[in-house]
Amino acid sequence: MQGLALTDDTHCAYIDPASRCSILGVGQVAAQVKSAAVVVHGPKGCLYPVYEATLQSNFPYNYTEMCESSVVFGNEEVIRDKILDTYYDNAPSLIVVVTTCSSEIIGDDVDGVIYSLKEEIACPIVKVEGVGFKKNHAESVPHAMGTIIEHLARPACCSKQPASDINLIPHIGTTSRWKDEASAIRQLLEEAGYTVNLLFCDSETAALADAGRAKLNVCINREVGEPLAKQLEQAFGTPYLAPVLPIGLENCVHFMDSIDQYFSRNNHQRYDDLADTSRTYFRAALGKMANLNPLELAQRSATAVIGDKEQVSAYMYTLSRELGITPCLAIIKAAETDKEHIQALADEHRDCRFVCTDDNMVIKKELTAVKPTILLANDFEYQLCKTVCEPSYINISYPGARMIRMREEYHVGFKGVLILAEQIINAVIQMRF
Repeated sequence: MQGLALTDDTHCAYIDPASRCSILGVGQVAAQVKSAAVVVHGPKGCLYPVYEATLQSNFPYNYTEMCESSVVFGNEEVIRDKILDTYYDNAPSLIVVVTTCSSEIIGDDVDGVIYSLKEEIACPIVKVEGVGFKKNHAESVPHAMGTIIEHLARPACCSKQPASDINLIPHIGTTSRWKDEASAIRQLLEEAGYTVNLLFCDSETAALADAGRAKLNVCINREVGEPLAKQLEQAFGTPYLAPVLPIGLENCVHFMDSIDQYFSRNNHQRYDDLADTSRTYFRAALGKMANLNPLELAQRSATAVIGDKEQVSAYMYTLSRELGITPCLAIIKAAETDKEHIQALADEHRDCRFVCTDDNMVIKKELTAVKPTILLANDFEYQLCKTVCEPSYINISYPGARMIRMREEYHVGFKGVLILAEQIINAVIQMRF
């Protein structure tokens, strides 16, 4: 093992530009409810994160135009007017009222305003805290999902529709491909014979209301989905699973086997056959480039992986076990160190240095020391790396907007590993040749 750096200092000497205001996370969640609308109770500047969330999923939004007089005299009448305007202009299925730093500090009675509108407005109105000094955008995603589900979900006896086998909880915002990945996993589960309610992915409010009726909750990414899964377990008694992120063939088989085990099913041979089919495609594609042997070039390259705990674990396993690429550096972006988890990774990948930090100055220092030829990270970390070397770059986490994508793209499932391998090998070819 080259080294194990467990940094306990949570101070960010260089603020991560990928860490955004919590309003962005709330907007990303609200955008996934069909016909929902957002009202931001705050000044004009607080509207931009909501606008950014509309770039991928369009929805109507409004704000209370908080200004100096609002701060001094209160803004509750304006909140009421903006909610009514939003309702009558858009006929939404749900109105999400987002509080901001200013409105929370002042202490406007947003709950009282919402309660006073219950008889006048037919759709649900949900207040979600968007206070940036309490949470960043990633932390607000599970908070927003939980708050909306708390208001919408109903007991099983309140619906005549058949209950779904699985609630699939998506990994909103962790990567620019998250919607494609969530849809691919849903398709994989449905092909295995399960009925799936994919929450917060172009969802109807009725589907969210049925969230308490499923037989099992499944988290795609534990860090994003587990808070909601625990909430549903406490409220409705529904158990949950948070299997390994299904990136790579073996991880995908394990993901599906874990769910089958809960339902007392056995489709293991089918999953093995799907994995073998992907291996056949992979070998056939490499055979067309025998003269270049790009995989061997990738295997000899210095490789670095940067992401959250779930991403690093899944990509490290796939690179080393299935592509024969041994990363020399893995950085888990987290403010708190999970020493047991990182030690387990370090024991499994003994030729890799593991670092746990949320400090971009530390990340830049580590990249400078390694000068990776292949980098799996986000756009900002790629820019950091470019100051010392020009790597073959594959985006695996938010943000990832350096290239336009007009087709489905995902790294999960039995087909997703082929897309990942294609991206890595092509990036190496373009850099070397």
